[in-house]
Amino acid sequence: VTAQHAVTRTEEGEKVIPQQITILTADLDEFPALLTGVNAFVDLAVYQVSGEAAQRGVAPAPFADKEPEPGDEVFTVGYPLGRGPVVGFGRIGSLNTYLPTVESRLLQIDMSACSGNSGGGLFSAKGEIVGVVHAVILTETVQGQGGCSRFAFAVPGRLVHRTMTALIQGAPPSFSRLGLHLSAAKLGTRWRVAVADLDGPALEAGIQKGDILLSIESLEITDAAQLKTYLIERTVPGQRVAIRVLRGNHEHLLFVTLGTG
Repeated sequence: VTAQHAVTRTEEGEKVIPQQITILTADLDEFPALLTGVNAFVDLAVYQVSGEAAQRGVAPAPFADKEPEPGDEVFTVGYPLGRGPVVGFGRIGSLNTYLPTVESRLLQIDMSACSGNSGGGLFSAKGEIVGVVHAVILTETVQGQGGCSRFAFAVPGRLVHRTMTALIQGAPPSFSRLGLHLSAAKLGTRWRVAVADLDGPALEAGIQKGDILLSIESLEITDAAQLKTYLIERTVPGQRVAIRVLRGNHEHLLFVTLGTG
């Protein structure tokens, strides 16, 4: 599994994702890998390595059971500035960072990373996958070779695993749609989110314009990004979820059957 943009090529002015690539191991063995599928929503591409790799003792890295926490040590392996493979070490800075290049949240990592690190796995100190490097914010430019930075961003491992599993099973991953357009609203001394407009599942469930969202299932809703993350990572289309809203001075508990977005 790697970043979709990392394997995308430009041929005759058009972007093309190769159906086959070559995997190079640390022992300099080469194995062909065939494209299983891609998902632009989270910028991921999945390739199936030939069975010969397993026969030669090449084993996949396991995914971590739980998400890393801010301050945890992580490392990645890549080809910064076209050189490598090189191991880069760093620490998790934030679990909730957003960039306009993908719809999901990203992990922000404090590590030295350069052009060529994108698409590499992000590993815990135990060697377990906690993400896939998506982007590097270039702050230092090396003439003719791209740039480097102290900040890198990765798609969370939980979302990588879900997307990868769906693509392997032959069904592109689908994500839940609530049908809400939200705006900031102040409730007492705290900021919340209010319904500015709605359609689809939310409308059918009885949510109304002006409702202030308090919680979804057992999770308190504090901002729109948090709600979006919950829908992407913890729900599936067709799932029935409980949403508590404040309408005027009264709380209402409504049940929404999520659509597909």
